[in-house]
Amino acid sequence: MIQREVTIGRAPGSDILFGAECPYISNNHALIYSDGYRLILKDTSTNGTHVNDNCVHHQSIVINYGDSILLAGKYPLEWEQIAIFFPVNPRSPMTIV
Repeated sequence: MIQREVTIGRAPGSDILFGAECPYISNNHALIYSDGYRLILKDTSTNGTHVNDNCVHHQSIVINYGDSILLAGKYPLEWEQIAIFFPVNPRSPMTIV
């Protein structure tokens, strides 16, 4: 069961919004959602997403706090941006609050 879903992209309604200075990021590039226990990134883009140097394209992958996430292989998605929507428990960084 999906408890929360966050949109990432250049589309004006995106929860995490990237601007025109990032032309390789799709309007609806990716989603991050929680199933209550883990965070899952789903790539919905044209140019893919790299998670810890693994290319994810039209797939879903479990992400953990501290993973390196590059949208279109070029633009970092910072954990500070993700934590706005999915706060991390300071005692256990792998636990979503």
